[in-house]
Amino acid sequence: MQEIMSVKEKDPVDVTYFNSIETKEVEWLWKPYIAFGKLTILQGDPGDGKTTFALKLVSQLTSLQNREIKGLCGRKINAIYQSAEDGVEDSIKVKLEKMHADCKRVAFINKKDLSLDDKSIEKAIKQTKAELMVLDPIQSFISNGKSMTSIKGMRETLRQLAQVAANYHCAILLIGHLNKSEGKKNLYRGLGSIDITAIARSVLFLKKSEYDNKIRIISNIKNSLESEGGDVAYEFDKDEYIHWLGEYTEEFGEPELKVNGKQTSKNKSVTKYQQAAELIKSYLDRGTCGAKFILSKCKEKGISEFTVKKVRRDLGIKAFKTNSHWAWRFE
Repeated sequence: MQEIMSVKEKDPVDVTYFNSIETKEVEWLWKPYIAFGKLTILQGDPGDGKTTFALKLVSQLTSLQNREIKGLCGRKINAIYQSAEDGVEDSIKVKLEKMHADCKRVAFINKKDLSLDDKSIEKAIKQTKAELMVLDPIQSFISNGKSMTSIKGMRETLRQLAQVAANYHCAILLIGHLNKSEGKKNLYRGLGSIDITAIARSVLFLKKSEYDNKIRIISNIKNSLESEGGDVAYEFDKDEYIHWLGEYTEEFGEPELKVNGKQTSKNKSVTKYQQAAELIKSYLDRGTCGAKFILSKCKEKGISEFTVKKVRRDLGIKAFKTNSHWAWRFE
């Protein structure tokens, strides 16, 4: 291949050749979901627990004690939690203390009408040495006169915010509500311009479990830095605080069931026991799964609960109880 030859110009453009660039690895706040120095979006329906999860994340990161979430960076960090919807004294502080956050490491900006392009954000990150900033929700931090649906306006604002994140090695988490559009991919259901999700390096989607009203599932629906992380989940306990479940499988489409390399739908000699074994393994190979969900899927296939429980014992599957439901996983 020919090398690019330099040609003298009267008014040259400032260019850099990639051979002069030193590569570096991505540094993770929560691998592979949230990176230091990048924008991340957490989106979901109002009232589904996005704020509570974000506060759990802040609490785990500001303390090294009782860390439940796997993949977090191995040190304590400082954080800024900027909420426009919940009270500081009767909500945010109460939840942080309940989750054992080190509140000496968590700050907020004392300013009304704070916007995404406000210089106070950069100054506060620098002043507090914050490595995580949460803006909850993003819709409340749009400048007067600007629209979230404006492609040009949002692109410029978010580029500036992304540069602040990069300059100070700070992960910025933007919490967003979903629109009511049906039939769209989850990635495109966030309120406002598509540029919001385009500029974010990672997008997390939070939803309620279809089988247990207290469980929330977080899916990594976009990741520009790493392979998308698997689904993880948490459960609200009796006091409405989080019990972390970790890797979790609930729904990902009907798995293809194969026995000895053959599809069960075309293999009439497959027993219910074999069918149950393949179905259960197809779910648990991906991590923890709710027992109620597995039993319901087996029932749809005409597999009895007696057969399912026999398969569970034979495969050495561990059953354990969380606050409100039974779950299964391989030993």
